[in-house]
Amino acid sequence: MKILIIHEVDYFNKVVFEFQIISETLSSLGHEVMVIDYPETELSPDLDRKTSFGIQIVHHVHRIYKKASVTLMRPFYIKVSFLKRLSYILSFGYLLKKIIKSKKIDFILLYSAPHNGWQTIRLAHRYNIPVIFRSLDILHKIVPNKIFEIPTLFFERYVYRNSDLILALTPKLKDYVIKLGAQPSKVNLQPTGADTDLFKPLPRNLDLAKKWGIDQNDKIALFAGTLYDFSTLDWLAEHWHIVLREIPEAKLLILGQGPLFNKLKALIKKKNLERNIILTGWQPHQLLPDFIALSDICLNLFQLNDITREIIPSKLFQYLACAKPIILFPLPGTIDVLKGEREGVIYAKDNLDALNLIISILKDESKAKAIGKKGYNLVQQKYTWRKIVDDILMAKNL
Repeated sequence: MKILIIHEVDYFNKVVFEFQIISETLSSLGHEVMVIDYPETELSPDLDRKTSFGIQIVHHVHRIYKKASVTLMRPFYIKVSFLKRLSYILSFGYLLKKIIKSKKIDFILLYSAPHNGWQTIRLAHRYNIPVIFRSLDILHKIVPNKIFEIPTLFFERYVYRNSDLILALTPKLKDYVIKLGAQPSKVNLQPTGADTDLFKPLPRNLDLAKKWGIDQNDKIALFAGTLYDFSTLDWLAEHWHIVLREIPEAKLLILGQGPLFNKLKALIKKKNLERNIILTGWQPHQLLPDFIALSDICLNLFQLNDITREIIPSKLFQYLACAKPIILFPLPGTIDVLKGEREGVIYAKDNLDALNLIISILKDESKAKAIGKKGYNLVQQKYTWRKIVDDILMAKNL
């Protein structure tokens, strides 16, 4: 099939998540996959690309799977901040129409609303191409500038009401898109998952451990992902001495970048915890399973707010696929899917309870392994990327 995937993030600059994984999984299965993204950085000159009237086309793209060959297309845009988005919006419609006319697109998988979602719906329906919208977030709550919340909400309503099918990440997101006007019969639940060929139980990589100052007997709690202000990691770093009193060999391993990075770095230095809290920055996607294998438990202590309320972070399934127990807060969107220990997760009531759970689980290796095994079995049964992609291909028949 010929499949067009559209988002409003940079394919290369954005941390690997579902957008790239689904694109490259579909390509690896033999489908012709085209992607339109939004430029946050300039394309590398090493890429196999062509430029025509400002439109950039990059062939043989892959970030995860070497056998994938995605064609990335980027509309013309003016490299001046206040004109960039406007020029992109105007150019996007021209590019999309050109693709539709030159390629016999079987369906469009859409991830976005304000910049290109409404145009995608209008043009696709004009040419009788079905549009599947993938709902991962409450979009108007994650816009960087609050003045765009109301316009984004307007475009969300339009996209939800006019998509041929919506695949919602969580039951709460399913309720949300229906509340904004989606027809209930056109909304299906579709959780995320893990690449179980890459993310799986592994022995500790001793070279990687040595590089980051991790000894054989260390007890490791790991967080991987964007370091948001609501991640509780600063509070955890501030109180890590409590864990060390109980478990002197305990270390907090933090992979990622984000708004909290500099604060964490300064806090770790102030507390003289450089040997006990390891801040790595972003790491290659292919290395994530090895980092997870260094850990005894994984953390996702996102505080409840308008952004986190309905979501379920995809990294949870990566942790579970590696047979690691997870300590996290009971966000409504997450607890609807992962109920508790029988799915490999342990819910904390508050910050102090999370700290106590970290201590108790790090002390009880057998319990950690038992809970991790349950999560591993769950992912194998229900949440592999191959199964999710197969579900999307079946859903395309609408």
